[in-house]
Amino acid sequence: MGVFRALRLLGGLFTFTVVEVVALGLWLALVLEEPLLVDRLPATAPDPAILAGAALVVGLFLEGFVNDLTVNGIRLRIPVHRLALFSITEAVIWVVWLRIAQTVGGVQGIALAGVFLAVVFVPQHTVEDNVLRGKGVLSRLFAVGTVSFSLVEAVGATIWLVFVLEPEAALAKVPVAVQTAMPALLLDYLAVVGLAVLALFLLLEHTIALRFGLRQAPGEKSVRQAVLESLESGSD
Repeated sequence: MGVFRALRLLGGLFTFTVVEVVALGLWLALVLEEPLLVDRLPATAPDPAILAGAALVVGLFLEGFVNDLTVNGIRLRIPVHRLALFSITEAVIWVVWLRIAQTVGGVQGIALAGVFLAVVFVPQHTVEDNVLRGKGVLSRLFAVGTVSFSLVEAVGATIWLVFVLEPEAALAKVPVAVQTAMPALLLDYLAVVGLAVLALFLLLEHTIALRFGLRQAPGEKSVRQAVLESLESGSD
């Protein structure tokens, strides 16, 4: 792998990870109507729930767009409508995830929501991979390779939600010596700590997913290769 390609992949990896973390953090803060955010909204702003949904869908779309550019490079026909569909379906998954956690309640509800996320993300990520590889949207609904990073994302999201909804339970797992050494500001904003933990898990998840998306079967051309060869043949 060339140096420039490696830098492009790393840049894309960090970019769409940051985009997703910001989108999820902003969405949850608006849904839960965190005063630090909601109180700063102008009086003419739409309802926080509407803003939350828009922020999540737009953020997930941008994450998918950058992901596509990272895997395939710049190509003539980026499947924008499919990326938009994926962003909407994934947004719905996150909304249902949160609703399960809130409805059941407690750490048990968060754990159940995490199981839901891990199971549902496998077909979601499989279909996304189909599109990244230039195949039919429903050519596969289950790929074993998507299980690993779906689990990583679900675990990270579960830990994040514990910090947000059940901070006492999260602190109970932290040794007293560590809590004593933690700055008071972190203890006051455990939701931010949870979001930082989520960012680490998403970086790992995206790394695994990117390697999976870049795989190439023997004799198979990538989408980018096919486009370049088509352009070269057309110029002859």
